[in-house]
Amino acid sequence: MNEESIINEWYGTNMWKYIIGPTSVYRDNYKICGRLDIIDLYRDKYDHIWYAVLEWKDPDGNVHREDISRGELFKRSNTKLLEKLASGGLVIANAPLTLEYLQQCDYRMMGNHGT
Repeated sequence: MNEESIINEWYGTNMWKYIIGPTSVYRDNYKICGRLDIIDLYRDKYDHIWYAVLEWKDPDGNVHREDISRGELFKRSNTKLLEKLASGGLVIANAPLTLEYLQQCDYRMMGNHGT
């Protein structure tokens, strides 16, 4: 089964705006970025600041992980975060939608969404 057929299969039943395929994240059947998983959410030791743990693979297959504060995701122009992800090898096809995808992360989006 190729990625396109997986997208078509999930599109009708997926409750999210975003579809996480084996190698990419899509919205409305358009690729917004390479596969980018939110693998954990946690608070700091004072229970004040929430963080999202992001995971992706670069083109060579190396796994990258980055802890990002949830507040950092809502900065007006978040070029530093996008630069960090792109420097780690993540393909970003649509920067605003990639940020929107991350801003909407919650526990229900975590885990294995594809193959």
